[in-house]
Amino acid sequence: GTGITGHSMFLYELNKKGIIIERMKNKQGKVYGLKFSYAGQSFKASEIGREFGYRSLQKNFEPTNKEEPKKPHQTVQEPTENNKQSDTGYQLVPKSRSTVSRDNDTPRVQNSIGAVAD
Repeated sequence: GTGITGHSMFLYELNKKGIIIERMKNKQGKVYGLKFSYAGQSFKASEIGREFGYRSLQKNFEPTNKEEPKKPHQTVQEPTENNKQSDTGYQLVPKSRSTVSRDNDTPRVQNSIGAVAD
């Protein structure tokens, strides 16, 4: 939708709290980073934390992922994705093992048996 994006809202809220955000631009006029100023102190975004970098913030606030629901969805999706992957993985893994690492498998098995026996 149109209107204020999560990114704009985030910057607006920071500004309301007295935090000044400057976009650092290169000679071509492209934004390459952010600088935050508060109470006379200036910090590069990277000094505050990686997640405050210009590109990181852009990613966090992409229109497809709204900022609030994004994190719970990620944590909820990861286990289900892993479960799906493991289901398909069981079909895929033996094939790749038998074709790719047939030669490598036997020494590994012997090594692990030897280690267990010791």
